Amino acid sequence: MTFAHHCPPSWRAALLGACLATGAGALHAAPGLDGKLSLLAARPHAPATRPQARGAQDEDADLVAVTIRFTGAPFDALRALGVRLGTVSGNIVTAQVPRARLREVAQVPGVEFVEAARRLPARLALSVPATGATALRSGPPLQWSGATGQGVIVGVVDDGLDFRHFDFRKADGSTRLLGLWDMRAGVGGAPPPGQTYGRECSVAQINMAIAEGVGSPACPQPSHGNHGTHVGSIAAGNGQATGNGVAAFRHIGMAPMADLLVANAIGDGVDNSNAVIDAVHYIKSRAQALGKPAVVNLSLGSYYGNRDGTSNYETALTHAVGPGFIITAAAGNEADAPIRAEAALAQGETVRIGYRNPSGNAQMLQLWYPGSYRWSVRVRNGACESAWVAAGTDEYEVDTPCGAVGIANTAPNPLNGDREVLVLLDTNGAGQRPAGDWSVEVRSVQGAGTVSIIGAEDGSDAHFIDHISPVTGQILTDTCSATGPICVGAYVTRQQWQGLNGTVGELSSLGAVGEVAHFSSRGPRRACSVPQRCPMVAKPEILAPGAMILAALGHDAEEDHAGRRVDADGQHVAYLGTSMATPHVTGAVALLLQKNPALTPDEARRLLLGHVQRTSYTPASLPMFDPAVANPAGADAAWGYGILDIASAWNAMSGQPPAAGIVPFVSGDARGLTLSATITPSADEQGNALQAYVVAVLPTGDLWTLGQGQWQPLAAGLRSYAQFSGARSFDIRVFDHLAHAGSGLGGTAIFIGYGTSEEQMLQQQKFRLVHVMAP
Repeated sequence: MTFAHHCPPSWRAALLGACLATGAGALHAAPGLDGKLSLLAARPHAPATRPQARGAQDEDADLVAVTIRFTGAPFDALRALGVRLGTVSGNIVTAQVPRARLREVAQVPGVEFVEAARRLPARLALSVPATGATALRSGPPLQWSGATGQGVIVGVVDDGLDFRHFDFRKADGSTRLLGLWDMRAGVGGAPPPGQTYGRECSVAQINMAIAEGVGSPACPQPSHGNHGTHVGSIAAGNGQATGNGVAAFRHIGMAPMADLLVANAIGDGVDNSNAVIDAVHYIKSRAQALGKPAVVNLSLGSYYGNRDGTSNYETALTHAVGPGFIITAAAGNEADAPIRAEAALAQGETVRIGYRNPSGNAQMLQLWYPGSYRWSVRVRNGACESAWVAAGTDEYEVDTPCGAVGIANTAPNPLNGDREVLVLLDTNGAGQRPAGDWSVEVRSVQGAGTVSIIGAEDGSDAHFIDHISPVTGQILTDTCSATGPICVGAYVTRQQWQGLNGTVGELSSLGAVGEVAHFSSRGPRRACSVPQRCPMVAKPEILAPGAMILAALGHDAEEDHAGRRVDADGQHVAYLGTSMATPHVTGAVALLLQKNPALTPDEARRLLLGHVQRTSYTPASLPMFDPAVANPAGADAAWGYGILDIASAWNAMSGQPPAAGIVPFVSGDARGLTLSATITPSADEQGNALQAYVVAVLPTGDLWTLGQGQWQPLAAGLRSYAQFSGARSFDIRVFDHLAHAGSGLGGTAIFIGYGTSEEQMLQQQKFRLVHVMAP
């Protein structure tokens, strides 16, 4: 077989990144790099391609977006190689690396593994009452009491959010958003503190944009896809938007009085996993500065990657969660799509898996197998074929008459012990697209096992044509497969809805009402070959409504505003997907955080998974949730532990003693700042005479203390703010008649502490930073 030697005009960003100027070649896999980066590192001096940059495209086209797993502090050595460091999440840091330095970066002492950032696609009323949330609140609209999410932040990391939509505005028309990070590069304005790209919109700027209308430069963030607008409305919309003479408050979200923080980490040129990590930590840092708990909705994810909890991306998300900060994740929508194939492979045998690509779009296929095995891989399309690529090598077959082919067959991944095979199909130098029927052949040189291969994530018409099942299993997103986030699947609550002009919309092909949605991705999480590195965890964990959910329709949405899915009020639209199921759980978590702002992810799981609905459709064999058993016998790959029942979870929470500690809420206006704090002593402190203290640390380093309504320098002695002996809530007016924003007090840090004495408070560190005043 002969090959023409031409550079293909374009490879998908950061996948191949280069082409061979000579014939096909085999190269040893780059240690410490994943399959994509191994391919890039093999040709460091080839012509540059578009980078997978944070934001949109970076001005330096030789930078590659990655995540780096590290020990110690290798940051100075990385910067010396030209690496741009971003968000740190535990032992993971987002970064941009010069392509020519990839191998050097992998060899820096303290660098354990480097992964390419991945594109994360979005994963596309009866539903809220079905969860029990409606029964937990009372009172007139916008003045609800009970479980409303008040004092809690709902974070929406998605493709933007139409903050002009009235579902995200207060009764006076002002915004409910506490901030918005427009992550597009080149958008102008100042990024959030600690970040180098995009623009952060303040509350004042968002309100100005609302007042000035569409086209206002005050905060120009788009939300054309409407995905984030719809998701945010399910989690926290207040339902006041309406039109066409239809009554308002028909589509109220789960936590209608929660605050919102938003980042557009996908769409409009922003679509890789680093942006998601950055956005999660933006919301976390802002929530901590405001002294509020938060839950972040991630209705997005990729089917590529480790998907066993061990990847840098999965680990970064798991590191991010903690007390008062919880993440929810969409399972995915491909249970009825043939995008994963599975075949048994015996020692010495070869298995052939067919893959059809009618449109000829560029494709990526990925499979994993145990690192102790040695399997070889080749790709064929009729008379066009690659060479066999042995374990531990990368090979580029740049051009075949049927299209360009690239294959990596890596050394064992140090994170999970598995080998990764990556197959890339693209247009060749003669302009021929990789259309038609391809086959991926896997030959066992050493080791027998199961070949599991994934492709066609982009929603194109490509698909596997054999070794498939009627229901695709083990197809969870990498956001859901992370251990920390709560993974959500979808069930059906609606088949019909009232449309415009008296029409009735209907879609009954998704499953019966009460049944798991046919599209809802099934587990389990992928099991790696070294179980101690990837202990199996049951995923998905819970189901929520996800079929034809009516929620906000943004004004700038690329949606037919007269289409059959649009609600009669013209302000809401019906969508389906685990993307819609996930914000139901997000809002449910917000309600739990309202009651216990220090709620941990484990406690949230115990409440939500331990108090689920069981219906005539839920299997009788579903296991009961046991926090001590991560993967119970009989774990269900479709239903998880059951259906969301926030009313039961909320009521179960009522009998719990609140956790000991300090839980603050912060509010402010032009007159000053108010801190509302609840101090709950531990069991052995109850009944003792306790003192509460309030201390301010000014930017100058001066310390002041508040007592009996007066501030005085701490040098004159620490003053007690109040005395108490049991759980106690305080409303502390910190600065009256003082517009602190923009004043010299900007940057002042305020602490609240308690103890039997000043000495005991300091020795046992019974104090908490509750607020840093805005500059």
